Amino acid sequence: MSNSDQPVKVAVTFKGAKNGIGLTKYAGRLNSKMIEDFIPDPNDIALGIQRLEEKGFVVSSQNDLLITVRGKKVDYEKSFKTELTPHSIKPYIEYEGLIPFLYPLDTTWEADPLIDEVIDSAYIQWPSIYTDRPSSENEPSKNPPNIASYHLRVPSDVARILNATEVHSQGVTGKGIRVAMIDSGFYFNHPYFQESSYNTDVTLAAGATQLQHDGDGHGTAMAANLLAVSPGVDFIGIKLTNEENDELSATLLEGINEALKHEPDIISISLSSDLVRTVRGSRVGNVHRTTLPCSLKALEGTLLMAINEGITVVCASGNGEVGFPAMMPEVIGAGGVYVDEDGRMEASNYASAFESKIYIGRNVPDFCGLTGMAENYGKYILLPLQVGSRLDRLIDPTSGRDGWGLLSGTSSATAQIAGVCALLLEKNGSLSPEDLKSVIKSNCKDVIHGSSNPASNQGVALLAGLGEDVATGSGLVDAFAAFNQV
Repeated sequence: MSNSDQPVKVAVTFKGAKNGIGLTKYAGRLNSKMIEDFIPDPNDIALGIQRLEEKGFVVSSQNDLLITVRGKKVDYEKSFKTELTPHSIKPYIEYEGLIPFLYPLDTTWEADPLIDEVIDSAYIQWPSIYTDRPSSENEPSKNPPNIASYHLRVPSDVARILNATEVHSQGVTGKGIRVAMIDSGFYFNHPYFQESSYNTDVTLAAGATQLQHDGDGHGTAMAANLLAVSPGVDFIGIKLTNEENDELSATLLEGINEALKHEPDIISISLSSDLVRTVRGSRVGNVHRTTLPCSLKALEGTLLMAINEGITVVCASGNGEVGFPAMMPEVIGAGGVYVDEDGRMEASNYASAFESKIYIGRNVPDFCGLTGMAENYGKYILLPLQVGSRLDRLIDPTSGRDGWGLLSGTSSATAQIAGVCALLLEKNGSLSPEDLKSVIKSNCKDVIHGSSNPASNQGVALLAGLGEDVATGSGLVDAFAAFNQV
């Protein structure tokens, strides 16, 4: 592939039909109540699509607020009179490699007049902070490996510690609740899932391939976390990755647009953008960004639209990252708590916790699920994986080809909390996203020991203490206590 033919993934926003302003031009802080004012005239979207297609772009996803398109580097540079240069992001987690992408050297641009008259902006989308790898076709082991060190297993340990088992005993398992999980992929041919009666489905977001594969392993593991807590949900996996060509994998925004087609009650997002200042892909003193990049405003607007429609969104705060969209006040930001074999709880020093510099007064997390510790890179919960997937090969403490891995992070906490939300919605379907956050928050187990990952707070670890704190929010979720209140 020539340099000029490199693919680009672009979020295109329009001027609102009511207020005449685009998402990237609005200087104030958006919220879910005002997002309807930014919904454009459908005729403007149709005209924008026509003119972008004339320039060589192809629409990859769409919602009422915006569209995403794909094209070639040369087409973007000609249409928006800017130069795209190679950039990369180095995730905080050490076993992740650099994630390459194209981005303008100068983030300002001047659109072709025919395009400019109908659109607000067209920003390159930021990549997710995990990458995919090819996977083996070998069958996974039916039985999880024996591991001498203390760890948790699914579904039993996770459900028990989060008090979801008590909810299950009341006959409530999340039945009738639609949960969309946006992730790397979902290998439900694993014997762990085949021997369960879970109601699962998988669909491909734009550019993703191989419906039954998960070359990364992340999504498969996160699905096991969620289904341990709410085994009766209607689970919809939105696969993002393309095993043949990672450059064509779907973005998070494209994944959300696909999820919205399925009218979910809950969206679980165990990936994020890291909003720290970087130079050549590396952090600069863990200094937080103070403004939301325009390239993320389309994602922000879409999530606000979903929440305004009554969809609960749960997002990972990060494992050292300054996680977006978890820092949005309207979503549930998931943090991490470690529970040892004696039941002692402490803040996970692997999990992010921070005061947002973009949304002033917003502390992340809201509350926590189960997460391991930094001393062993979060190796805490034994979870099913596709054999030979990236996680199976990189972090499994036993065999790298057995289809099981010991992992966690706030990714796992996010999936668990999404499962708790599903249990509460089955009991009371009238609960709004704000109601769910409030009732879970007021029924958490207080965590008074430990501290968070210092990398997420400019090098300073935040201490857990009596009552609500930034390190763990309201503490560890208690599904049964929240269930009894709704």
